[in-house]
Amino acid sequence: LLSDQNIIYFLYNHQGSGTILSEDDSAYEGEFTEELVLTGKGKLTFSNGYVIEGLFSNKWGSGLKTNGTFCKPTEELNPLTTSKM
Repeated sequence: LLSDQNIIYFLYNHQGSGTILSEDDSAYEGEFTEELVLTGKGKLTFSNGYVIEGLFSNKWGSGLKTNGTFCKPTEELNPLTTSKM
């Protein structure tokens, strides 16, 4: 799922603070090294809307380790509006 082959683009720097985008539309925003080792605070957003935010370690695609919060996407309710004619 999240492997080195799936990386499509680094935004900003190739190390330090920035964004890594994956072919499956997942995105990691935070600290990482040039070797794709996640090294601190970050936010991982999956294509299905799930989010993990916290402290990350280990190499992208090699069993990420995190201490943080996992959030499921919430469905927005669309209020029905009716009018009398």
